[in-house]
This record gives sequence, C-alpha cells and structure tokens, in this order.
Amino acid sequence: METFVWVVESASFSETACQLDVSLGLASAALQRLEKMLKTPLFTRSTQHAVVRGWGALFTPCAGLVGGAAARSRGTGV
Repeated sequence: METFVWVVESASFSETACQLDVSLGLASAALQRLEKMLKTPLFTRSTQHAVVRGWGALFTPCAGLVGGAAARSRGTGV
C-alpha cells in the first residue's frame, strides 16, 4: 500500500524505489501484486511517468488513509 501511495504522489517508480530504499524491481513487483489482487491496472506506465488511472484514482483516497495509519503506527508520520 505504501508503494502505491508513493507512486501516486511522485508519479515515478524510480523515485518511489529510492524513497522506500528498495530496488526498482521490488517496487514494481509490489504494485503488480496489488494490481493482480484487485484484478485491474492502477497506472498507465511509460518510461518517464506512472499516471494513476481508472480504479487507481478511486483507490487512492483509501490507500492514503491506510498508508498514513501504517506510517503513524511505525512512528514515522505521514
């Protein structure tokens, strides 16, 4: 969920991977698992940007709430 929120905010898989201190492949795989679980693509991907689309736009507010709660429980803030 945190990976999804970062990609929405940064519009970049590489920036997300850097912020989360994980490899680009790991960040991408996390989002692919989420898309598979939800059975729908959440982003339009290009070599330069990741643009939230369709169900991803509808899912964003919920993911932000969950991601924020997880960050607060870790004591890292939002």
